[in-house]
Amino acid sequence: MLIAIAGGAGVGKSTVSEIIKKRGFEVLDVDQINRELFNDSSYQEKLIKTFPDAVCNGFINKNLLRNIIFNSEDDRYKLNAISHPIIIDHIKQLRKNDAIVFIQIPLLIQSNTAFLFDRIIAVDAPKATRLSRLLKRDNISMQDALNIIKAQEAEDAVCNIADYILSNIEFDNLNKEIDKILNDLC
Repeated sequence: MLIAIAGGAGVGKSTVSEIIKKRGFEVLDVDQINRELFNDSSYQEKLIKTFPDAVCNGFINKNLLRNIIFNSEDDRYKLNAISHPIIIDHIKQLRKNDAIVFIQIPLLIQSNTAFLFDRIIAVDAPKATRLSRLLKRDNISMQDALNIIKAQEAEDAVCNIADYILSNIEFDNLNKEIDKILNDLC
């Protein structure tokens, strides 16, 4: 069974994932899969060709690439067109496994991948909380944090299709809600 842990930037998907891991479940992170793609030479070549302004010393500079894609919707679509098919294939391979696998996925709506999952857990948090988390976690400017949230506005719709919604504001309550979901799934 494949279960998505979805929501926009700064909602606390990683916190939810860590709690689920501590309960003994396998949790994969799509962002980690994406980071691993940077070790693939053909993927690097596609990025270098598509985003020459993000090249530094012959390699893609991830910070430059992030600035480009969060400031240009067109460039974001170009990146997604390169990375999403590879990530989707990776997720499809997990279907062969009968175990319950949770997959932390930041762009469930934008990548049109909801169909891959048996259940969807939406993680939600107020915008002010999300901004605070992004500023602290990524050490970025307020404008960059706002750009990231704006770029992922569609992800707020994940609550409309989710089987479960977690409000990630208060840690103790979050733990209790996760335990209820895990009991329901098992």
